[in-house]
Amino acid sequence: MVLVLGELVSNVVTHTDVGTFDVTCTVADVVTVVVEDDAPSWPALGVPTMDGESGRGMLIVEHLTLAWGATDTGHGKAVWARMARTP
Repeated sequence: MVLVLGELVSNVVTHTDVGTFDVTCTVADVVTVVVEDDAPSWPALGVPTMDGESGRGMLIVEHLTLAWGATDTGHGKAVWARMARTP
């Protein structure tokens, strides 16, 4: 989950002009992290090249999580990811 959260936060820092964002983590049957910002841009799966230095973040999220998505907050978006809780 640390890697997934790092990728979601990195996307805000790299791909938006917002200065602040909120992070929420909920632990229940699954672990859910949410990164909320005021930017209008939405996350997308990249198509990285073999020698490219970017474009892999959401692919990493896709492969490490049970599910991920984004929700319109009315002033931006909330990008969430869910992972299985391990003992």
